[in-house]
Amino acid sequence: MEWPLVVFLLPWCLGWIATGMSNSVFLSIVREINAASPIDRRVGFWMMGLKLWGLLKRHRELFPESKERYKMGWLAAMGAILLAAAVIGGTFMKIAGWFRN
Repeated sequence: MEWPLVVFLLPWCLGWIATGMSNSVFLSIVREINAASPIDRRVGFWMMGLKLWGLLKRHRELFPESKERYKMGWLAAMGAILLAAAVIGGTFMKIAGWFRN
C-alpha cells in the first residue's frame, strides 16, 4: 500500500468512526427523551432523524445539565471535518499524480 493511500484512508476511516459515534450518542439522547416522556409524546425510530432539532431542544428542556448534546455536536463536527479533509486531500493527491490509478 502506498503512503498517499494511507494518508487518504486514515482521516476517512476516523471521520466515519466519529460520525458513527455521534449517531450513537444521538440514539442515547432519544432513549433518554422517550424514557422521560409520556407514551403519546414518545418518538419512533423512523421519525427521530426528521425531528433532530426539535429533539435536541426537548432534551435541553428535560435535561439542562446534560453534556450529551455537546458530545454529539463535537463528534459530528470532527467527523465532518475529517471526511472533508480526506476528500479534499484525496482530490489534490489525485491531481498531483500521487495515485497510480
